[in-house]
Amino acid sequence: MSHSSNAPPIKPLLPLRKQQQFSNGGTRLSLGTASRSSTIQSTAGVSTPFNNIYGSRVSAGINGNSQQVNPRQSFQGNIQSAFINDNTPSTGNKRRSVLYSVPASTNKKRSSVGIPSSQVSQSANAPRTSFQPSQESSSSSSQQQQPFLNRHINPSQPTPSSSQPLPFQSHIPQPQYGALHSVPTDRAVNRARQEEMTQKIYKFLATNHFEIRTSISLNENTLKIPTQRNFYEIFKFMYHFIDPSYVFRKSAEQEIIPLLKSLQYPALGTISRLQFNAVGGQNWPNFLAILEWILTYIESNIDVVDDLSPNDDFDRIFMGYNYSCYLRFLDADEDYEAPRQQMLREFEEEMEKFKGQERNLSVQKDKLNENYEQLLNDLRLRDDADRKTIALEEDYTKLREYIEEVQRRIPEWSTKLHQLSDEVYSANENLKTLQKERETLEREFQATGVSIKDITDLELRRDKLSKTIELETVKLERKKDDLQERIADTENACFAIEKLVVNYNGIVEKFNYSNSDGYTFGLQLKDLSDFNIAYGRDELFKDKTLGEESHQLNQLRGNIDAKLSQNRIELDKIIEQFDSMQEYVTNQRTNLATIQNDEYKQKRSNDEKSQQIYNLQAKMSEDIEDREKKIRDTKSSITGNILNYEREFQDAHLHKKIVIQDLQQKQLELDEQIFKVHADVTKFKTSLSERLISAYDDFT
Repeated sequence: MSHSSNAPPIKPLLPLRKQQQFSNGGTRLSLGTASRSSTIQSTAGVSTPFNNIYGSRVSAGINGNSQQVNPRQSFQGNIQSAFINDNTPSTGNKRRSVLYSVPASTNKKRSSVGIPSSQVSQSANAPRTSFQPSQESSSSSSQQQQPFLNRHINPSQPTPSSSQPLPFQSHIPQPQYGALHSVPTDRAVNRARQEEMTQKIYKFLATNHFEIRTSISLNENTLKIPTQRNFYEIFKFMYHFIDPSYVFRKSAEQEIIPLLKSLQYPALGTISRLQFNAVGGQNWPNFLAILEWILTYIESNIDVVDDLSPNDDFDRIFMGYNYSCYLRFLDADEDYEAPRQQMLREFEEEMEKFKGQERNLSVQKDKLNENYEQLLNDLRLRDDADRKTIALEEDYTKLREYIEEVQRRIPEWSTKLHQLSDEVYSANENLKTLQKERETLEREFQATGVSIKDITDLELRRDKLSKTIELETVKLERKKDDLQERIADTENACFAIEKLVVNYNGIVEKFNYSNSDGYTFGLQLKDLSDFNIAYGRDELFKDKTLGEESHQLNQLRGNIDAKLSQNRIELDKIIEQFDSMQEYVTNQRTNLATIQNDEYKQKRSNDEKSQQIYNLQAKMSEDIEDREKKIRDTKSSITGNILNYEREFQDAHLHKKIVIQDLQQKQLELDEQIFKVHADVTKFKTSLSERLISAYDDFT
């Protein structure tokens, strides 16, 4: 593989000079410390670049240690893109604002080409997010502990998203210390306590580059004279250390209160929703205590991180490559092709091992799948047998209960049969008695001359007359009901007519004001409460008929139609003006669309230029390395020259003071001499004038 013209090969990491060789028992360097010392010196107080908002936690801890950590990245692309084009910008980790403001660094990110076994086991059990930092290995007890702020709190737990209705339903880890919830919940009225919390939060925000990530100016007054927006942004910034994938979409009180409930904030009951609209003033100690409690919550979960393997084989290969390049760099050898080829060979061997393991695992997986299918079929058969057995057991139980019930009733059957036989005998005796009575009654009726047939006919006629009377009674009731319904309908119709007349009078009352003919619109009903009087259509109203009222309404309608025609003509003129104005607006919109299109083209050209600048920055990184090397070479000589110049400057300054004093002394002497000369000249002039005057007098 050859070098690409657009992507220079990986350079050895310069600050390795300051570390011991780990092959001789020294500390093993983490990948995050591989940054130029010159860059570290030149960017003191300036944040280092980070790939995404909360992905690469390149920050220092609370104690001020500035050890950096590089996140693991999944294997993307081929070997050349992973190991040669490290300086080539990618769309996944561009931060232009940081790129333009911070000098380039050789702290290149290594793309991991393998997945450790622990990471595989974790990826099978929990979802992995794109914000998972790596846990660097520590080969000795003397190595510094990684800052806890560079880690996320249990990122493998599911986190709430915008699609979830309640943000506090996410599984957020609870503090591991029992004393966390025993923190005093007083609202920090003491000024000293407030100052302590302010300093603690300010140090946390400054250490983790809050100002760069949120574009909010961070100073002492930010936490002393806060605004609602500042508090909301600080809370969002701190909460992303707990749940990096959570997205804030709603207002402050709608987001923060459920999140604090999910975190079980102990003093949430003392804060009302209205206080979230005014976080400053007397309410600020409550919200300052919330931020301090969130910070304590983050500190209590510093050990809840992903258990990435510290003995990664690909780390070993990459560190061996760095070590070889460092030795060549110390020997002033700039050819790093051989170590890179060795690294690629080791990488290929390691990949072959992983592929072999993958094949073995796939075979094992197939066997396990076959066993699983067989066991699943056996389980299905067993479940079917169990269901059938349960049904048979239920049937057997019911049959046994039925048999027991029958056996319990068998002794009672003889008694019941004896009772039934007695009842049948008594019924037969009663039947014989009734037949004898019937024969006696027939002989009596025949003696009086009335037969049984005549009695039966009379009973049938009586039944028919009773039914006829009932039918006529029902018809009479129906007629009464119909009459009541008609009376009710008539009353409803009268009420409707009265209501209609009232509504009509209310409508036409305004016509009386504008009618110039002297006619008064409106109707007045007669008394309709007497149902014995029948009224015709024109007899319902007093002093008027419907025809007269209708004629007057038609005349009024004609007048209104004439006015409407005039208004329509005026409306047409207004519509024409509106059409002209709409056409003007359409032309303006067309011009606006053209301007927007030009703006879009200009934006695309600006983006292309920005990409060219970005590529140019990548190309200039190698030149920066050479120039910084020259700067380091000249720095020592400059320091010596500065000392010499300072010594000469001090001597010159002392000589200057002496010369100034001499000049001042000579100036005083010259002033005295000039004064004497001036006095002599004045005296000579006066004497000369007197002599000339006397000579002139003598001459005349």
